Amino acid sequence: MRFEEYLAKPDNSRERQGSAEQAALCNDITDMERNALKHRKDTCGSTSHETARQHLPRLQIVGDDRPTGNGGDRGSSQLDKIRLAQDLKFSQETIRREEIIKTDRDNLKKVADHKLSPEQTKRFETYMAKFEMRAAGQTPQMKPEEIARTYREVAKLIDPKDNPNPVLAERDRIKLAELVMYHVANPTSVAQGFHNTCSAASTESRLYAKYPAEAAQLVTEVATTGKFTPKDGSPKISIDKSVLEQDNEARRAQPGKPLRDYASQVFQGTAMALVRNGYYQSEPKLFRNPPDTGERYRDDSGGEIRVDWPTPREVHRMQRKIAGEDKSEPIIENHYLRDDAGTLPLLKDGQTHVSNVQELRTKLSELKTQGRLPAQMLVHTAHEPFFGDSGGGEAGGSGGWHFVTVMDYDDRIGKAKIDNFWGKRADHIEDGGIPVSDLYKATTIPTKNSRGSKGK
Repeated sequence: MRFEEYLAKPDNSRERQGSAEQAALCNDITDMERNALKHRKDTCGSTSHETARQHLPRLQIVGDDRPTGNGGDRGSSQLDKIRLAQDLKFSQETIRREEIIKTDRDNLKKVADHKLSPEQTKRFETYMAKFEMRAAGQTPQMKPEEIARTYREVAKLIDPKDNPNPVLAERDRIKLAELVMYHVANPTSVAQGFHNTCSAASTESRLYAKYPAEAAQLVTEVATTGKFTPKDGSPKISIDKSVLEQDNEARRAQPGKPLRDYASQVFQGTAMALVRNGYYQSEPKLFRNPPDTGERYRDDSGGEIRVDWPTPREVHRMQRKIAGEDKSEPIIENHYLRDDAGTLPLLKDGQTHVSNVQELRTKLSELKTQGRLPAQMLVHTAHEPFFGDSGGGEAGGSGGWHFVTVMDYDDRIGKAKIDNFWGKRADHIEDGGIPVSDLYKATTIPTKNSRGSKGK
């Protein structure tokens, strides 16, 4: 039956039997049908409901609970209309999302088609499709405005129409744009490489997963202007050219490998500059003892200092500067740790503290229920599984305190999915995650019995 013929049938809802909730759904159908028909022509350009539905995911109602015996026809008709009401509500939301995203999606495809090679364009559009599938399937569902803004930022990176003199050449911006889209589609693909930037890498992966427009905006602003404007109201900062010039590691980086790519180099270098004044990098000298990552920053007197790892409080501030207060989340850390000066209990640093396994389970469950995952967490790499994942302390930034990202948590089995930044093999996502008891132990100060301990 055509949809228009269905609408032409008399409304017998008063004669139907059912619960108050079912009756309410039936009474609401008329307005929903009108709106759906209006949007069907505007969005799909079709006069057939079935043709229009090809553009929309259909809500599946599992099972057949139609009444039998006398009155079965009325029950069947009522259930059909309830199903249609639910389906139309779902379809309207899909149409609304499509209306918000479509213009920016089409513009980005147009820009990519004009500036990228056919092979790059095909790859680029594959990343876009995967991104939208991920965004629609995650819980809570990513807002369409976030998707649209992400597309706008990437289009601006490729073709900065409002900036006739971008800092980076077009070929570099195109490479950055393709890598940004790759990370947007695959948030757990971020790597820190041979750098002390796990704090920035965990911030990067969290933003690509939950607020990709913020990550894309950072790379775009820095690549086109050489500066970044913090979201917390602090002054705009200039980014050292060493962060913008592709290093040897980024040139060799490949998806899934532990090497850091160009887009992550720009993001992480900028993130570090937000908490380490005058941050810059040179080529790592890995064969020195101890190895030198080549990262430096300037102290208040202008002297150069090797980059150390930021404290959880500083990483939380990094989040706020990049994405704003409303998109930040305190770092999960052990209650008994002390800050880098060793004088103030971390209880006073404004972060999330856990003092036993149950508290960690409760916090992760709360974050999951409230839709606040992913969240960043501080662990020590002397504990398993991180010691083994680091190759016995060989990975970049290993051998001490380390930031990871909790991507998901399943309270039924007590496991957390962890994104690490030493390559895909060091992630704990496809293997089902890390038991929360092991994860809690990793937040503690290592003892002489810890596998990677040096006798602390």
